Amino acid sequence: MSIRSFSVTTAVLFLLSTSVSAADEVAAGLVTHQKLVKQAQDSYRRAVERSTSQTVARLLRIAKSLEKRDAAKAEKAYLEILRLDHEHAEARAFFRKQNNLDAVLSRLVREWSPVVVVQESSEEQYVFYQSLLGVYNDGKDQVVTLSVPSGDNIFPDDLLQRAARAKGQQPETKLDVYTGLGQIAVPRDGEYVFTGATGNILLDGKPIGELKTDTPLRLPLKQGWYAIKITANKYHHGRCTIRINEAKGNRPVPIFNSLTAIKQFLTPATEADARLDISRWSPKRARSLPIQSPSADSD
Repeated sequence: MSIRSFSVTTAVLFLLSTSVSAADEVAAGLVTHQKLVKQAQDSYRRAVERSTSQTVARLLRIAKSLEKRDAAKAEKAYLEILRLDHEHAEARAFFRKQNNLDAVLSRLVREWSPVVVVQESSEEQYVFYQSLLGVYNDGKDQVVTLSVPSGDNIFPDDLLQRAARAKGQQPETKLDVYTGLGQIAVPRDGEYVFTGATGNILLDGKPIGELKTDTPLRLPLKQGWYAIKITANKYHHGRCTIRINEAKGNRPVPIFNSLTAIKQFLTPATEADARLDISRWSPKRARSLPIQSPSADSD
């Protein structure tokens, strides 16, 4: 090998090693950044949890002291406790005694906002939760549910009793016809399998058929978002269920709605029309889904 060719080879190897070293440094820098962000998020979450716990304890003392001398203020204190801790047993018991727990929980969902650092309130439209906007009897009754059908949560045996307690009276009609609205995000072109037990299913307004327990529907779908509508009748689909999976790999495809859509769904035109969510769904209990909005993609 000549001195010149040796020098060229050495220079190339040096440049390659420098490039690899620089790439390693970049990767290491990103890993460090991710670790620091994770530490900051964990620290923030712990601080919020600590503050919430202290505030709830303080509000509980206030609520108990007010129960006998100022019921209205006690109710307000218990309401704020539930706003901070959706599962708080004593606050739930207070409203259960008044037969308005479902109404209170529905109101809190309408008023809830995610505790995140954002600049625009419009961020809510990019927060998604697994859910269906479910009504009974074409929405003629104010009782609704946000549950995704899973067998025993759409037509539970105590549905009429719970609805009656929530409304303070017996419902005028039987809650035996269900309609649920939501969206699905198909991640890639391919075949998708629908299983469960439902009445007619519509994707973007087009019927694809009914689901029978032992007969899955297999459907080729293009990548993208689809509006989904599910119907069910208590007498034919008492254990209403739906699951959607990719045929290849069996990965689940969740049905979801944005936080904005959920709040609009629960928000009444007038207080007399207030909807009562018997599923007692809560965004604080539910997990937001990592789904990219199509409108966000186009920005």
